[in-house]
Amino acid sequence: MNFVIKKTFRSLDITKQLRMELLLFVTYRYMIEGANVQDIELEMGKSEELSLFLERLRDFSWKIALKGKDQVEVLSIEEAIPSFFIKRLLSVMKFEFIEKNIKFMNHYSSHKYISLRVNSLTSSKSLESLVNIIRRDLKQKGIILQKDKNIPYILHVPIADKKGIVTSKWYENSTLIFQDKASATIAQLLNPVKGDFICDLCAAPGIKSSLIMQLSNNQSRILCNDFNRSRLQFTKGFFINMKVMNTFLLNSDGIKLPVKLGIKFDKILIDAPCTGSGTFLSNPELKWRQNYKFLNQNVTIQKKLIQSGLNLLKSGGILVYSTCSLYPEEGEYQINEIFDQILPLDLPKYFSPSYKINDKALKGTGRLFPSIHNTQGFFVSRLKKK
Repeated sequence: MNFVIKKTFRSLDITKQLRMELLLFVTYRYMIEGANVQDIELEMGKSEELSLFLERLRDFSWKIALKGKDQVEVLSIEEAIPSFFIKRLLSVMKFEFIEKNIKFMNHYSSHKYISLRVNSLTSSKSLESLVNIIRRDLKQKGIILQKDKNIPYILHVPIADKKGIVTSKWYENSTLIFQDKASATIAQLLNPVKGDFICDLCAAPGIKSSLIMQLSNNQSRILCNDFNRSRLQFTKGFFINMKVMNTFLLNSDGIKLPVKLGIKFDKILIDAPCTGSGTFLSNPELKWRQNYKFLNQNVTIQKKLIQSGLNLLKSGGILVYSTCSLYPEEGEYQINEIFDQILPLDLPKYFSPSYKINDKALKGTGRLFPSIHNTQGFFVSRLKKK
């Protein structure tokens, strides 16, 4: 809309008479909602300046406005994506694949399903029995849940039935929660078992940590650390509702975790702060933060968190590092820098290969792409400390 307004104003000298918020609203009403000019003038109050703007807006042509622009600029304008995002990915993706992922993240209405997780900690029944009971019960209410092909505790529900899920007893008692498949996969990669001492270095709001404890049937111990105190307060109540036990919450900087010297963890999860460039579907506001400064800020934090995690990890311990980012700087480049300190571990076969570095695939790493996996865009690595 900013582009349309700028083009429309080009030959008009009325910028001082019309406020930008008014122009954005009027442009939205006309171009997105399809309101006619007469109705808009009645709503906003007729004025000479507004009538001139609407007259030019009615003559606006995308074909003329985009003439002479390259494909990056056209895609940036048409899909409301900063050109920085597109240009940054051109070194690792073909333009057509970038376009597919952008359109997938931009158009919520084109998504048919959203993902749910079955929390078996709220029931004494086996996971398989619980899943079958939930599916039968909701089927009687007209809600069809589909099992995920790869993860037994992930179900998919049509977006149209989201309200039915939220009002069901299964959601109210925390047996069903909304969780993206990519998020669930990351926790699963730790393979938590009885007796494990685990650290989730950036834990809040606690969804991944709660799944880690579910997978070990509350038989492991986990230190859930987060820098954000208010988010960690939410985690405390969330764990109670989810029937999660053996958890220790710590509000501190994960780069300098305040634990006693000599304490080491069996497994560490670092789902690091990042640009969120793979989450525009759920966090569209992050589009406007995509620039070199924001990227470099996150890359710096990630480097320090990874080194902190390695220092806290036992020899032979497992490190899972992930970011919900499509940029190589927040994924492959980070792991490449520590490759002499780790041994790569296999990832599930449904992962796509990560970006190549010097024409070579980086073992122990993979990616989930919105347009391929119907998830958020994620980089994931599973590594063992030498």
